Amino acid sequence: MLPPSPPKHTSVRNIHGQQVVDYFAWLADIDHPDTLPYLESENAYTKSQTEHLEPLRTQLLSELLSRTADFDQTAPYTIGNWTRFACIEKEQSYWVYKRTHTNGQTEILLDENKRAEGLDYFDIDTAQVNPAQTHIAWLEDTQGHERFTLHIKNLDTGTITRCQHSHIKWTLAWLTDVDVVYIGGDDADRPCEIRLYNIETGEDTQIWHEKDERFYLTVHRSRVGNIVVCEAHSKLTSDVRLLEWDVDNHSWSLQSIQPKQHGVKYTVEVGSEALFIRSNIHRRDFAIYMQNRTNGTQTSFWTPPDGISIQNIDAFADHLVCWVRDNGLLKLYVHNLQSGSERELEFPDPTYEIYSDINPHFASTEFRLRYTSPVQPDIVLSYCLDTGKHTCIHRFNTPNYSPGLYTCERLWATSPDGTQVPISIAYRRDNTQQNTPLLLIGYGAYGVSYDAGFQSDWVSLMDRGFQIAIAHVRGGGEMGRHWYNQGKGPHKQNTFSDFITCAEHLIHLGRTSTDKLIASGGSAGGLLMGAVLNQRPELFGGCVADVPFVDVTNTMLNPDLPLTVIEYEEWGNPNIERDYLIMQSYDPYQQFTGQKYPPTLITGGLHDPRVGFWEPAKWVAKIRTHLHASEHILLRINMTAGHAGASGRLGSMKEAAWTNSFILHRATQ
Repeated sequence: MLPPSPPKHTSVRNIHGQQVVDYFAWLADIDHPDTLPYLESENAYTKSQTEHLEPLRTQLLSELLSRTADFDQTAPYTIGNWTRFACIEKEQSYWVYKRTHTNGQTEILLDENKRAEGLDYFDIDTAQVNPAQTHIAWLEDTQGHERFTLHIKNLDTGTITRCQHSHIKWTLAWLTDVDVVYIGGDDADRPCEIRLYNIETGEDTQIWHEKDERFYLTVHRSRVGNIVVCEAHSKLTSDVRLLEWDVDNHSWSLQSIQPKQHGVKYTVEVGSEALFIRSNIHRRDFAIYMQNRTNGTQTSFWTPPDGISIQNIDAFADHLVCWVRDNGLLKLYVHNLQSGSERELEFPDPTYEIYSDINPHFASTEFRLRYTSPVQPDIVLSYCLDTGKHTCIHRFNTPNYSPGLYTCERLWATSPDGTQVPISIAYRRDNTQQNTPLLLIGYGAYGVSYDAGFQSDWVSLMDRGFQIAIAHVRGGGEMGRHWYNQGKGPHKQNTFSDFITCAEHLIHLGRTSTDKLIASGGSAGGLLMGAVLNQRPELFGGCVADVPFVDVTNTMLNPDLPLTVIEYEEWGNPNIERDYLIMQSYDPYQQFTGQKYPPTLITGGLHDPRVGFWEPAKWVAKIRTHLHASEHILLRINMTAGHAGASGRLGSMKEAAWTNSFILHRATQ
């Protein structure tokens, strides 16, 4: 079967004195008569070219299922008389939220499986129980477009009501037992307002409308009192306000913490008498300040040594937990607010991932977090904040897996400008061969760190001789704020050069070779894939680009898309000629001129609100105009999903098996 031949329809744009012809701009219109037929033809071609891999996909899925427990649950936590947890059985795709009373009574709070019945796609962004534990609220997406509906269930009667707002975005928080705070979006899906919904009266009130399109909004409930922290963030600037309920006057107030100041990023944690503010006002990698809640006076609390970047903070009655980046790794520093002492919590593996578990109690001296590494499935650790000692209180079940068979380490590669770039790598201990297949993964954007956690599907690759490596390239946040700044805007080429450097270093070490090296990245990591394929296609034996952001210039020229204006501070504003020329210089769609790519799998989601399906589709359509470069290019569009791909545990495992069959086939040819 020959690759599809997408029709050309000429579209001309004049910008900065240049006339730009785009033959595939029509693909951005889902209603164009050629759009869906073209996507279906690409899916059919991909299916025909990969039918021989079906036995391998079946085997990989079987292995994933064998590492899936018959029953698993989260670590229980107790509030009042109720202990909550979530559980899942092997045949289920979604979680069931439950609670058990001290009298032994067990109730189902929410069964995602029942909510998902009959749906092609289902996702819950967040589920929160009110302080009185009489209602649960959750956000539900049934299309993959990240437009949520807000549902509230009365736990006494089982009655479910729904807020009628038509454009709800992520995150919610209970202000009181009857008032839910949530994020509203506009017609362009921009998260631009914070709203308060009363579950008794149905009254739905806008309490903050953010008019600046560069900002997005989030909310979370404080551990202290009836307070919801409301945050507006752009890539460079923050504005935080406290929404507080006055019990005596039965009214709410919205208090600004400090005037919005361009270039100042900050977050706020509420203490009993003071606010703890993490801010970059005087230090690029942030410091912590205390602000008196009564009179607003502010004092310095902690300025860490050079090289340490403060990522987040958690406030408790007697302790402040600081999440920091140090030499590329996430660590925890605990400050005792009574004694003034400081303690670092340590972790065993050379590369790992940690993130907070549920810690609802302000007066607690125990802090729970999840720990995982490329060879260690998730465990929940409970740290004593006074002593630093920890115990493992929960292990997620991973049958048919022996951690002792695998190992992980960190390597460093030197980029052309002398920058040392960290690489996390994992493999079987008995894999002593040189020149083995290797999967090299990268992201490098938004200051997001790609930490090295456990992924069950990687085990099947490592058992077949693969090494799994993560290139922690600039543009991410692994090495602090400067690491991010040096991989964005006018410095974006550093992201691509770092990834190429890591690939070359692994080949130089004899770990792999060009024919066995597979590159992989998704979303902004898909942009990374497109750029390195244009610049060094001969370096890789194959590539996977998931939902890739590859039509950069055209997307950033369209302010009607939900993320465009928000992301001017990340990529630049192409309406400014300098920014336009920089963007165009690496834009994968613009810079493809017939390079012969290695076999590449490119994916997209029809309902993706972050990276439109047309971006990977346009990229592939342009590649198809150079037939010598196109035969081994596969496009797979999920017609019922969005940015995150198939929903549910089984759907995710099927997609992983599908992708890994392609990777294995390419690296063993």
